[in-house]
Amino acid sequence: MMIQDIAPHKFNVTYVNCQPEDEDFIILMREGSILVRMDEDRVEYPRWADAKAILAAELESCDARYLFEIEGAGRFFYVWKGMSDDIIEILINNGYRLITQRDVQNHPPRWAAFAGTTACHFAKWYEENRFCGKCGGPMTCDDVERMVYCEKCKIPVYPRINPVVIVGLTDGDRILLVKYAGGDYHRYCLVAGFMEAGESMEDAVKREVFEETGLHVKNIRYYKSQPWSMSGSMILGVYCDLDGSDEVTLNDGELAVAEWFNREDVPYGDEGISVTAELMNGFIEGKEK
Repeated sequence: MMIQDIAPHKFNVTYVNCQPEDEDFIILMREGSILVRMDEDRVEYPRWADAKAILAAELESCDARYLFEIEGAGRFFYVWKGMSDDIIEILINNGYRLITQRDVQNHPPRWAAFAGTTACHFAKWYEENRFCGKCGGPMTCDDVERMVYCEKCKIPVYPRINPVVIVGLTDGDRILLVKYAGGDYHRYCLVAGFMEAGESMEDAVKREVFEETGLHVKNIRYYKSQPWSMSGSMILGVYCDLDGSDEVTLNDGELAVAEWFNREDVPYGDEGISVTAELMNGFIEGKEK
């Protein structure tokens, strides 16, 4: 199961213009980390009633915006204005703590992990769009849809989603696994990259594989999509076949390693929450056809 597979709960992202009630969850963030309470290994988010009980008058100056509902669990709001470091410290002194978005996705329950990472996506968008990119004036939240706009320039801004391709490139009973040179993830994974403006998914697959490995592909087969809030992306997972030579040439410096693995030697995809892991594990089980 991927991180968004939260049955029997359902994710409802339809925007509602409303204010939080006592039982609603609120998302509070500082420098990319999210405020939670840990109950053994489980993540719990503060509810509006909890925040009112601890903060009292401090909460009156805060502006909470509706994010989404996890049906069967609760509604989520993001406090995007008025939540100072001093207020967050008060909550930390009352049993809460800040953890990273990556840490959130690794703790149960699954619906809470998905809610936290998705909330981080929205929170980053709100924070990056406080001011107009044309005139520098303050942005205003729309009351009808999830959008901010500049009252002077009349420029609307909607949450951005970046399309990404993840490629399970196979050659019979072999699959190409890679390790990326940068970042903090150093396990085997698959060739991946952002789509460019004007590109189809198929063209992006061909370009990314060639740019990173010098290989050509054919018979591209769509597998599944996944919202991936770590990078604000919509990931499109595909399988495809090698076309021509299997000799790898690391072209652009993004990859540290690119190796062919026989089916029986492929390491299981870690975490079990990503489409990357599903593609790797599906190949092990012969499901790539």
